[in-house]
Amino acid sequence: TCQSTTTRAITSTTTTTTSLDPTTTTTTTTTTSTTTTLHPCEEGSHGCDAQFGSCGQIGSNWTCICKAGHICVLGCTWPHSGHRCASTTSTITSTTTTNSITTASSTTTTTTSSAITTDISTPMMSTTLHPCEDASHGCDTQFGNCQQVGSNWTCQCNAGYACAQGCAWPHPNHKCKSATTTSITSVTTTTTTSTTTSATTTTTTSTTTTTTLHPCEDGSHGCDIRFGSCRQVGSSWSCQCNAGYACAQGCTWPHPNHKCKSTTTTTTTSTTTTTTTSTTTSATTTITTTTTTSTTTTTTLHPCEDGSHGCDTRFGSCRQVGSSWTCQCNAGYGCARGCAWPHEN
Repeated sequence: TCQSTTTRAITSTTTTTTSLDPTTTTTTTTTTSTTTTLHPCEEGSHGCDAQFGSCGQIGSNWTCICKAGHICVLGCTWPHSGHRCASTTSTITSTTTTNSITTASSTTTTTTSSAITTDISTPMMSTTLHPCEDASHGCDTQFGNCQQVGSNWTCQCNAGYACAQGCAWPHPNHKCKSATTTSITSVTTTTTTSTTTSATTTTTTSTTTTTTLHPCEDGSHGCDIRFGSCRQVGSSWSCQCNAGYACAQGCTWPHPNHKCKSTTTTTTTSTTTTTTTSTTTSATTTITTTTTTSTTTTTTLHPCEDGSHGCDTRFGSCRQVGSSWTCQCNAGYGCARGCAWPHEN
């Protein structure tokens, strides 16, 4: 008997015989089937190299990994199509047997063995794979991926997911989480019909509503919410500081551990003059006069320094032009919106 590799089916049958009358017998048979769906790592559809690697479960998903002493050479990113691992060293052993002479009185056999070990980890001519290709990048391959940036790389999350851990390069233990919230409303209707034989019918209707929240709404932006705020930029975002504050940490996207600080520097100079007059007769009277003078100096930062410029800090920057400023895009990028001063949004 063969069964599906993706499901296990368990069927049970219960037969109940009820006699309501000496001459009448009613037989009711109930059959219940339960189907269990196997994980891809269990039913073998993962496609990982079974000889030099294995399949690792990640919740309901999976990832392919190579055994010790092996590296990924094909299908290194999810869904790991045609996944292959290769040994970092290979050994070739050859055995040669010569001069075998058999007579009635003696047998002489000479065996020569030689082992040749070749280290293919440093071949004469080698091709160095990019971290996005050899799987050394460390990005979340279940809900994200590795993106090549020249000889370097960056980790990004799939649509509908936001970075939850390892968001800044080199992305240690990078993790993405869903940016959606799910609410489930269940309505259960029960109808019971009673005669000599009782039957119960249960109908369950479930309605699922999924709403995708923007990072500025679900709190995953990481901006300083005490002295700053999150500003929506399409499906992305940017952190900005309140009036009178400037960015002190995490000033570029994705703004890790973003912090704002006050742009006002106060210098106070105090001068105190004390005059004491004493008059002595049968009693002593003391009069003290104190005068205090305070001077306050306030320094205002340039918009490019206090973060109020509104420029795209992910793919561009703010450039000082006297007491004013202008927004410019990084090499390889062009202005798509807010191109004229004051560069709004």
